Amino acid sequence: MFRKFFEKRPIFLPLVILIVTIIVYDSCCPVIFFRNHYVKHANSKTEYFKYVIKSKPKQTRKGNHFSYTAKTVAYFSVDDSQWHECTGDIKLYIPKCSINAERNPEVDYLDTIITKNNLLSIKNFDSSFNYVRYMRHQRIYHSFFANDFELQKRKKTSNIFEISFDINEKLRNVLLNTLDKKTSSVAIAMLLGDKTEMDDEVRQSFNASGLAHLLCVSGLHIMILIGFFSFLFKWFLPLNIRGLYFRQVILVLLSWIIAFIVGLTPSSMRVATMLSILFISEIFLLNNDRLNILLLTAFIFLLINPLILFNVSFQLSFLAVLGILAFKPWINNRINKTITLLPIRNHLLNRLLYSISSNVSVSIAVQLCCLPVLLFYFKSFPLFAIIGNLVAIPLAQIILITLVFFLFLAQVPIISASLSYILQMEIDALIYVAEIGGKWFA
Repeated sequence: MFRKFFEKRPIFLPLVILIVTIIVYDSCCPVIFFRNHYVKHANSKTEYFKYVIKSKPKQTRKGNHFSYTAKTVAYFSVDDSQWHECTGDIKLYIPKCSINAERNPEVDYLDTIITKNNLLSIKNFDSSFNYVRYMRHQRIYHSFFANDFELQKRKKTSNIFEISFDINEKLRNVLLNTLDKKTSSVAIAMLLGDKTEMDDEVRQSFNASGLAHLLCVSGLHIMILIGFFSFLFKWFLPLNIRGLYFRQVILVLLSWIIAFIVGLTPSSMRVATMLSILFISEIFLLNNDRLNILLLTAFIFLLINPLILFNVSFQLSFLAVLGILAFKPWINNRINKTITLLPIRNHLLNRLLYSISSNVSVSIAVQLCCLPVLLFYFKSFPLFAIIGNLVAIPLAQIILITLVFFLFLAQVPIISASLSYILQMEIDALIYVAEIGGKWFA
């Protein structure tokens, strides 16, 4: 049995070796080994640091600061009154308003911030989550509250991440300007992964109910969109081999476009990479075992960026797909056998039960694989997630498809108004499901 497994999936052993190597290296490699890290220069003789913003803003819990991941690029030395290059990331917090109650200027991706040297060590703020360890795995050891800073706006370049950020911002502004605040905040979170505009109560309801994954751009969201476009293409493209290959090429390109729009997140790039490998394997008649493709995708990601292994989103994303591929068929088969024993003769009711069993098996398989990670990091597991996903995931599918139509037709007055009203009802229903889970099962 094991021999057959290794023969079908030769990438498994190299992947395990790579993961073990990354874990050993991470535990044995202190920051002092890093070339020209800012920690080596964070002393009394360093007056200023210069940072470049490398992430989208995230609103803090109390809502009075925006947090960013910033790259340290230089420090100003008192000894020679000159700037010197250095490296290393920090967590940067910028208040919405300055000390004089004036609104701070907007800080965008790749803008430069110059502040005084006043770094603070990262500390745990919640006993249920080891924030220090989480940030260390991202090689972030300090934070800084920039109450007073000098802002240098970025120069326009053709950087792929900058273009991705600009497109993301344009779509965000379309949703903000055409939908009401509550609807647009959830729509932006689901489509673009940006929860900055969301109310704390709504966000807490999703967290407590175990439905917070719907507010992140995960592989689930992208596969919903890809599945929708695949369904549409079947009506417009021929069903022969040439038409099949052409449709697959379009879907692969579309998956990369979606990943590009949402900011090249790990989960979006995983879906795009897996679809690309699957398409290549089908063209060259190679073994296109889905589990082997998932393992190969993980191996590629870890070779490019080893530290992504400690990213919670990366872990949950791959474990969720692993659960669907490895356990979903077995669970679904057991549920279907139970359904066949029921004395039901109605064909439509049977189809409904089999459809529900498929969603139930997916939910159980995903939660089964993600449970160890959730317990390890958050010390809790929302029981409502298993039940709530049965309603929330199909509802999320409808919302995402409605959002696609809305963005395409946002400039058509009557249609956009109708779609806006429909979106509001759909998102209100999703929030209601999250609120029920948050109150009853928290």
